[in-house]
Amino acid sequence: AQKRRPGHAILYMNSVYLWPFDTASAQGKAVQVLDVHGEPHMESCDPGIFPSYFWDFGRAAGQRAWLDIITDHIVNGPADGVYDDCDSTIPLRCPDPESGNNTCIAKRNGHMASVNEEVTRAQMEAYTAGKNETMSQAAALVGPNGTFFNKNARKPTVGGPVFGGGNLQ
Repeated sequence: AQKRRPGHAILYMNSVYLWPFDTASAQGKAVQVLDVHGEPHMESCDPGIFPSYFWDFGRAAGQRAWLDIITDHIVNGPADGVYDDCDSTIPLRCPDPESGNNTCIAKRNGHMASVNEEVTRAQMEAYTAGKNETMSQAAALVGPNGTFFNKNARKPTVGGPVFGGGNLQ
């Protein structure tokens, strides 16, 4: 009524952790990183939320669930953009392939409780490729008129951003 611009809203998304209180978490194992026994990896994240799961970007269901949130809240919703925390973080680690050891670990926070950590090299490779593709698709969904802040991306002067093609650092 007073000709003020509408307010702006930025959606916070974490591209490592899927918390049990997130709606997408109700999809369970379909969207969570699973260990070699088919159990979800769980750990305490920085503020101590346990269980905190990992999004599984190595499988289509995990990718789709993450992108659905962008679609629901930015493309079709009130948010102008996303703050993508942990954009370039790959929480699955493997030893040097020359060692012949294909036992890999899912773990981001090394100082807190963590269970169901053993994953395979194939999972880590699928996760990495899937996360890259998902973040690129998310940035495209946000588009040039929204903001896609990827906090952990490298500065352009050192070859970044790593994931997503974000337009704000």
